[in-house]
Amino acid sequence: FNKNGRQIEVTNPCIRCTDERETKYMGTTSCVSSQKVRERTILELLFRDTGGEEWKKKDGWLEENVDICEWHGISCKADETVESIMLGANNLRGRPPREIFELPGLQFLWLHSNPMDFSFDNIDQATSLTSLLLDATHIRSIKGIGRALVLSDIDLRFNSLTGTLPDELRELRELQSFSAAHNLLTGTIPTFANNRRLSSLRLGSNFL
Repeated sequence: FNKNGRQIEVTNPCIRCTDERETKYMGTTSCVSSQKVRERTILELLFRDTGGEEWKKKDGWLEENVDICEWHGISCKADETVESIMLGANNLRGRPPREIFELPGLQFLWLHSNPMDFSFDNIDQATSLTSLLLDATHIRSIKGIGRALVLSDIDLRFNSLTGTLPDELRELRELQSFSAAHNLLTGTIPTFANNRRLSSLRLGSNFL
């Protein structure tokens, strides 16, 4: 690579990147980090596992010459690491891959209003995830959600959740807003005594 896109004088030579896979184009002005290569792989899995070819909007996705930070619904911090995935109402189907939680800078995961399933397996790897919007999807269980220790905003409205709310919710010490209205929940409402930051709780239209 060369900051000018090419060598313009002897004292300003091109420099080899440490990973040759990351220098795909002539005129490269910087090396893509190995972390960004990994994040692209994870996003490619998301596209594949949720029927990306049938998404309503998929601008930039999987295009070799388009940076992942410019893909539809993706925002990055410092143009380097994925910070948010906002693909609500975009016809995602299937189930997002467990690797999505391995995006180290992911803070916002908004996949609401999609006809898809969802699993919290591996969510303990999501060490930056604060906002999770899964309302109006086909989610049926939130088993494992208690391992997402920094979550502060959760929306699970308009789904098919059954049974009682799991005790593991008490592990979410940073939780500020929890919405699970319009489901099929039964039993008693937990005290949420450990969730001392909780300021908004929506559980209407259930069998509680």
